[in-house]
Parts: sequence; structure tokens; C-alpha cells
Amino acid sequence: MVRSGLLLVFLLWSVSLAAQPMLVPTERALGPLALEFYRVEATSVDGAFGATVNLGFRNPGPRALEASFVFPLPRGCTVRAFAMEVDGQWQEGKMLEQAEARRTYNGIVSRLKDPALLELLSSGLFQAQVFPVTANGVQRLRLELVGTAEKDGGLSHLQWPLKGAQGFRAVTGDFTFTLKLTTTAPLKAVYSPSHELAVTRKGDHEALVSLEKTGRSFDSDLGLFFSVDDRDLAFSVLTWKDAAEPGFFLL
Repeated sequence: MVRSGLLLVFLLWSVSLAAQPMLVPTERALGPLALEFYRVEATSVDGAFGATVNLGFRNPGPRALEASFVFPLPRGCTVRAFAMEVDGQWQEGKMLEQAEARRTYNGIVSRLKDPALLELLSSGLFQAQVFPVTANGVQRLRLELVGTAEKDGGLSHLQWPLKGAQGFRAVTGDFTFTLKLTTTAPLKAVYSPSHELAVTRKGDHEALVSLEKTGRSFDSDLGLFFSVDDRDLAFSVLTWKDAAEPGFFLL
């Protein structure tokens, strides 16, 4: 049985490379693998954001591949966990220093061992070298993201990268995005300027936002705005005084 090794690496690249997830074989003659499904299940509680992302890439060839996985991160988000499915089992990554991760991964590929290795360099774009990518089947990958919504002028904003690079293959199966939105203050507007979202209200403090598409690429990233009714104000005071200064406070 071929066992797996994987090196997970955070890199800060230009997101203009592609705003869709990509799994690109290291063999230059092979193009990116088709993204068969892309499923996002997310929650937001007063702007604190978390999401589980499940992806499936189809390898139509008769042999396992080594490939680079690239995932553009939503603004304000980082990866909390990453895993790949091998022989029906999920294998998690662990934290290692950069040099140790690279040395160990190179050894894994040559010896076909199975630890999963994770390296964190920065944020913005997540990259992982993955081996083996399932032959004649769908390679499943899973990420867990955490972060916060951006806020400007009373509006909270979530931006999910979706726009594909020119000539990049569309999602050949399904894309689903669901977000459970919960707020302490009454929830007011929930809208997207980029996509037609289904919004189901559940009382004054909760909404379920969803988007489903099949077999297509996207022309723009998914933007979601929401606001709350904060007319009943709560006050907080922070103070600071240096010995040589008169001091100040923030209300």
C-alpha cells in the first residue's frame, strides 16, 4: 500500500495568480486538475468567522501524482487546520520549522512514508505540496479557517475569493457556500453586491446565507455585507497615562 506524506506551507503570494483553489501536478506536462466540488460551511458570530472547506480534485490518470495545492485565503482569515484523505482516512498536518519540513518531506517522497507536515510562513495564500494524489479518482482536501469580518462605517464585510484565473477550468461538479450569521444586536441588512444569495431570516439575530452553483467558473469574488441595529449603545473606557504625560482615554 502506498502511504502518504504531505508538506503544508503558508506563503504570501500575489492573489492575482488565481482566486480559485488549484491542484497543479509537479510534472510540467500536466495541467491543473479539475475541481470537482468546492463546499464551504461557515459561521459568523458578531464578526468572528470560522469555516470548514471541503474540496475534491479529480486525477484521471492511472498513477498517483505529486502536486502543489494553492488556496487563496479570505481577507482577515488564517488556516487553523489542513488534512488530506488517503485510503479513506483523514491525515492531519502538524507544525514544523521551514527547513525541517522541507528535509522531512523530501525524505517522505523518496521513502513513501506517511507523516503529515505543516509549515507556517505568512498569510494571504496557502500552499501545500501533496503526495500522493489519488490515481483514477478524486483527491479530497479539507481546511479549517478562522478570522474576523472587516468593519467600515457600520457595515461588516466578508470577502471570499472565487474569481478564476484566465483559462482556468470551472468547477465541474458543485459549489456550495453556506454561512450561519449570528449577532447580539438585531441584524439589519444582509446583502451581496456580487452574487444572488439566498437569505433566510431566523428571528432578529440570525440569518442563513447560501449560494449554490454547478459546473461553472466565477467572474468575481463573493462579497457579503451585513449591519446591526446598535442604537442601544454600550460603553467601554480604556485609559492610559505615562509618567511624563497628561494621559488620555478612549471611550
